[in-house]
Formats: sequence, structure tokens, C-alpha cells
Amino acid sequence: MHAKAREIVHSLKGVCGSLGTEELFLASRDLEMAIINQNTTQIQTILPSFNAAFDRVFNSLSLWLKPGYADNTTPQNFSPNTLENWPEIQSILKNIPSLLESDLVEAKKQLLSLQKLTQDTPLSPLVSLLLHHFHQLDFDSLLSLLRQLEGGGGL
Repeated sequence: MHAKAREIVHSLKGVCGSLGTEELFLASRDLEMAIINQNTTQIQTILPSFNAAFDRVFNSLSLWLKPGYADNTTPQNFSPNTLENWPEIQSILKNIPSLLESDLVEAKKQLLSLQKLTQDTPLSPLVSLLLHHFHQLDFDSLLSLLRQLEGGGGL
């Protein structure tokens, strides 16, 4: 039973790493170690935060998978102006295209800052997608998504 649980949690940890969902990645890592060590007390301690992080990621992704997702970059009825840090987010979004041409290290830093700023918001999956495109060196897709954002596509 422990081997199967560890395998499942390990796979989830890998997916979280790819998506850039840091909170669930860290909770998965901790839970995997507790399972490997067969430390039931530690497992019981970690499970509430693991479950909460899992629910946040699942609920956020569920918003993006609703019908019409392919036509929208953000969930329906979402207004970025409701985010108190929207001006900072917008500034980073506007700077990324030029950074992709001049300074990839700084572009990655800005994308990681954007990830922190949008954590636990409806924008989180979109930022994960931007990071995914960056890591895959798929700058055309990344820029297309940014242009859609700047043009008000869903925002």
C-alpha cells in the first residue's frame, strides 16, 4: 500500500513541478518523504495542507476547463481589476516580450515573480502555461498568449 501511495504522490509531484504549482509541489514532496519513511504521524500532519493545496489547484484548473476555454484566456466573469496587485502584474506582462529578446535570465525571474503575484488567483494556471512555454523555449506560443492578454483577450 505504501509503495502505491508513494508512486501516486511522486507522479503528482512531477506534474506540479511541470505546472509550476509550487505549494502543491512542496506538499507532495513532504508527503512523499513521510510515506517513504512510513511516518504515519507526519503523514497525518501533512495531509490537511496537502489536501488544501490540491483543492486550490484542482478548483483553479476546473475554471479553465469550462466550455469556451479555448476562446478565453481567463475564466468567465473574472476581472483582473479585482486583483490589488493588477498594475504590477500588468507591468511585468508588458516587459516580458522585450526581455525575451534581450535577457532570458531576467525574463525567467519576471515570470517567477508573476507566478508568486498570481498564486491562488484565477490567473495562476495562465502563468503556469506561460512558464511552461518558456521552459519549452516555445516563445511563439508565449508571445501569442501575451498578445492576447494585452489585447484584452478575456481580460
